[in-house]
Amino acid sequence: MKFFKRSSGNEDGELLLELMTPTLRNVAIWADEDSAVSTIFTGVFASQINEAAKELGLTPEMLVWYAVKAFIDVGSAA
Repeated sequence: MKFFKRSSGNEDGELLLELMTPTLRNVAIWADEDSAVSTIFTGVFASQINEAAKELGLTPEMLVWYAVKAFIDVGSAA
């Protein structure tokens, strides 16, 4: 993510800040502190989550939510 300072009518701008993907991910997770749990899935696992969510008509976030809830419920019942 890049932030530029531009004057009106000028296509070029001064780069003020650039956040690379790992940095942006760390900032998002850090910002939650103890009030939430955040994670980011990448690569093959992310593709599998997206594919399964489409097949079930869910958003990827809800698929992960239901999967984690089922895992916790089964573990609590044991």
